[in-house]
Amino acid sequence: MKDNERRIKKIGDGLGIAIPNELLDALGLQRGDTLTFQQVDDTIVMKKSRVPSEMAIDFSEALHYFIDAYSETNRD
Repeated sequence: MKDNERRIKKIGDGLGIAIPNELLDALGLQRGDTLTFQQVDDTIVMKKSRVPSEMAIDFSEALHYFIDAYSETNRD
């Protein structure tokens, strides 16, 4: 795959880039997929998240509920 260059654009209140369709197709990415980002020196590494975002949110909410509900019990 050839190198692609994109400008950072204003999107709503933030900034973003458009990912070329060729790259989306090659990686099996679709609208609504969640990506994780990691900075390695002067490079941004993006990966498709392994856990669907809905599951991550549900787990996070359950974890917070558990911590709040049992915080007194676990203080000993």
